[in-house]
Amino acid sequence: MESLRFFTEQNKNCYSTPTSTGVRYFIRAAFFYGNYDGISNPPTFDLEFDGNKWVTVVTSITETVYHEVIYMAKRDNISVCVTRTRDNEFPFISSLETWPLPKEMYAGMDRNFAWLKSYRYRYGGTDTIWYPDDSYKRIWDPSNPSGLIPVTADFTSLILTTVDHPPEKGLLKAVVAENPTDSINLEFPFPNSNRFNFLSIDYAEMTELELNDTRSFGLVVDGQDLNFIASPSYQTCSGIGWKTKSSGTLTVDLIPTGASTLPPIISLIEVYSASDPLITTGTSLDDCTYHFFYLRNLSGYGLDGPLPQFDQMQALESIDLSNNSIDGPIPDFLGNLPKLTKFVKGNSLLPHKKNNLALKIGLSVGIPLGLVLVLIVVISYLIWKRPRASQAVTTTGEGEAQARPQGEDVTISVSAEEGTKPSSNGQSIPLISFDYLGFSSDTSKWVSIDCGTETQYEDKFGKWVTDDEFIKTGRNIKVSSNEVVTEQMDTLRVFTQQNKNCYSLPASTGDRYFIRAAFFYGNYDLLSNPPTFDLDFDGNKWVNVVSSLTDTVYHEVIYLANQDNISVCVTRTRDNEFPFISSLETWPLPKDMYAGMDTKFAWLKSYRFHYGGADVIWYSYENRYPADDYKRIWDPSNPSGLISVTANFTSLISTTVNDPPEKALLQAVEAQNPTDSINLEFEFPNSNRFNYLSIGYAEMSELGIDDTRSFGFVVDGLDLGLIVSPSYQICSGVWSRIKSSGTLTVDLIPAEGSTLPPIISFIEVYTASDPLITAGTSQEDCTYHSFFLFYWTAAIFYPRAYRDGVVNRAFRVIHNLSGYGLNGTLPQFDQMQALESIDLSDNSLYGPIPDFLGNLPNLRKLNLGGNNFSGEIPQSLTSNKKLSYNLKGNPLLPQKKKNKALIIGLVVLGLSLGIILVVLLSYFTWRNRQASQTRTNQGKAQEKPQGKDVTVSTKPSTLPSMDSVELSELIKQHAGFRANGVHRAEAP
Repeated sequence: MESLRFFTEQNKNCYSTPTSTGVRYFIRAAFFYGNYDGISNPPTFDLEFDGNKWVTVVTSITETVYHEVIYMAKRDNISVCVTRTRDNEFPFISSLETWPLPKEMYAGMDRNFAWLKSYRYRYGGTDTIWYPDDSYKRIWDPSNPSGLIPVTADFTSLILTTVDHPPEKGLLKAVVAENPTDSINLEFPFPNSNRFNFLSIDYAEMTELELNDTRSFGLVVDGQDLNFIASPSYQTCSGIGWKTKSSGTLTVDLIPTGASTLPPIISLIEVYSASDPLITTGTSLDDCTYHFFYLRNLSGYGLDGPLPQFDQMQALESIDLSNNSIDGPIPDFLGNLPKLTKFVKGNSLLPHKKNNLALKIGLSVGIPLGLVLVLIVVISYLIWKRPRASQAVTTTGEGEAQARPQGEDVTISVSAEEGTKPSSNGQSIPLISFDYLGFSSDTSKWVSIDCGTETQYEDKFGKWVTDDEFIKTGRNIKVSSNEVVTEQMDTLRVFTQQNKNCYSLPASTGDRYFIRAAFFYGNYDLLSNPPTFDLDFDGNKWVNVVSSLTDTVYHEVIYLANQDNISVCVTRTRDNEFPFISSLETWPLPKDMYAGMDTKFAWLKSYRFHYGGADVIWYSYENRYPADDYKRIWDPSNPSGLISVTANFTSLISTTVNDPPEKALLQAVEAQNPTDSINLEFEFPNSNRFNYLSIGYAEMSELGIDDTRSFGFVVDGLDLGLIVSPSYQICSGVWSRIKSSGTLTVDLIPAEGSTLPPIISFIEVYTASDPLITAGTSQEDCTYHSFFLFYWTAAIFYPRAYRDGVVNRAFRVIHNLSGYGLNGTLPQFDQMQALESIDLSDNSLYGPIPDFLGNLPNLRKLNLGGNNFSGEIPQSLTSNKKLSYNLKGNPLLPQKKKNKALIIGLVVLGLSLGIILVVLLSYFTWRNRQASQTRTNQGKAQEKPQGKDVTVSTKPSTLPSMDSVELSELIKQHAGFRANGVHRAEAP
């Protein structure tokens, strides 16, 4: 607020802010007058966006005035204008901000309107909340209405929050009514005009309730009961968004239910008002015409739309409309204005003369170099020509001389193998697609492995890659079965040698990942014996895989990565039953999806159904709609006793934060009668566990004037204290995390007064893992991998009597453990004195390099490249002349600096000296020949140069070639050397 921009010459002045079409933006303009002009007359003027009236700005001498609006961009820019409305009162602006909003925020706001912020309060506190406490930079003013009691939470952070992302600090305070039977009554003044309002209310339980305490309340807005009963949860933000038509003062009442022993509570409220119907996108045509009467520089004025007709302005001499967003054809009349000078540049859609940058660079570099080369050639030619001419004159003087050929014509043949090959560094263009609901099209972090395939490919499920980058063990098998339903299932990778075999998948620390493993046996070994084995992730038990002879078995888990890779392992648990895998996929999830899942656990998918349909819903690469953007597999279900219903719409207006597939919301099931419940059961073993369930629903058709549908939820006999009323064409949902044992029951029970039965479209049920014991490959696994360096599990596969004699010998022959997904610090194995070679490259090992490695007496080769080791390189390694080691690819280790500038300088200097040397040699050669010519003219006889003629052959050499391996061995026999970043020193 220390500076501002004011506008004294034009009536309307516009900013053009960059945007993305179809994205909603939060726009805030701030105005602080501060008596900058010394006349103590804060101006009043209009504020507009894209030609639409935003608000009349009434500025203050001492206070900052803020105005905010939520608006969906229709083009690649938004025009924000200040317009003068009073004489001698000049518009100004202190700051202007725009930032995009996630599509799930304020989902109830109709995109056909802009939404102007009217009120935003946090209750119970005394300070204003702003960024960074609010990650979306909203300003929350404190409010403590009289008659209400401020309360403070006994926690400092939330377990989870709502889709509108209110600031966590705002949920640490609240106000409550004085008595359990009292209501909270709030009023928000508005002019007496019809309008639409959108309000968002948030609340949380500030302390854990006593055993006999309950808090529940309903909401009434402008006298209309929302048929919603709220029961706040401890340390959990809950909320409701509502759109209502109002006139005059807006009233919001929180009314306790009859069973509540505690009064209503509220922490936050926001009230937005809908704009008038939007009349245009970009600067209006009238605005554009207005600007043409000013012959000043209109560059960057945010003008938007086609160029209007102004051919009557015959006196125009100059007009600058550059750097705006004017579109359409260039009018013909511009060329007929008699005094106008035109200039067209920077219009990407107009025909252009080709600007050959490569040609310019080539000419700028090539011409000087060419001149230098021409100079050298000319000098050389002159030098050559002069002595030749003098020599001819001399011999002619002696008599007729025999003509001697000055050289033979040489034909140079270049074979196809020796010719210049096209560059293989061509860049591929990434295919990026977008869908209606705003799904992030960035799939760069997605990994989809078709296990057992030999080549990567793309199909309707996306891009699939081979195993090679992620695992080194196992062998690929082709499956021949009529039961194969997708291309990924026609190959597999089987593991017959090691007990445990691990994939190492790239990840970003702190991101949650959806991981799916698929297993299709297909009787690939002709034994008709589908194996059973364990599946682990990062050292944690995932599931016991029981494969099928004919069906594909899928297992899915949601897991927070704690390092930069995730290890997924299959482990043999039965004799003669070898683990295998058909496909393995990972992709990151947005932070707000499945927000109720405690990240201290992994969450295993137990059930996922969409109700009322008959087909499986899955991901489709080439045409995402109507599939699932996050590749979840939704099995159809039609429980007996329920009625299938189909929506009369084909797309949603808005959806929930968990992004269910739109197709799943086009069908549903409902109970047969208005008083009937929907009762669902999900089988589980009789053991204690935590379940997370997510339920989605929508109204399939617009209800009749007298129809209502509302229902509550009871999970495992526990009433969630929530009454919902589905909305037409809008996906709503609830989730719950509950401790269960045995079969899980979910009941949807009609509310009193509901004329229609409960309805449900989909459900997901996840089960919490056991407490996570490690991140990445466990230290035990890492030690295990290190000790069994030959066939990895020699100590398990061989009988004990044989093992005792073999394993020590096996340590002398080291299997390549490069890329095995090893994760952790390097364990101690200094007692393994017989070790001669070990390759642990391309894993995720970290920490200091142990000193004992350099002291192993027989170790000759050590490869630790491609890890994350840190600290100093042990002296035991650097001083061990018998040890060849590779530490390349460890960015945290000390690196030798390469002076690129010095290298470039030396190259340039060398070229320059070379050119100078050629010129000097040519000069001195010329001088010598001049001297020779002088001696010849004095009568001295010429001497024929001694030596033999030499013919240069361009045929391939017949000498035997030396293989690069043989060459390296030859070099190693004579001296230590350094190659490929590997330091090698041979024993004396």
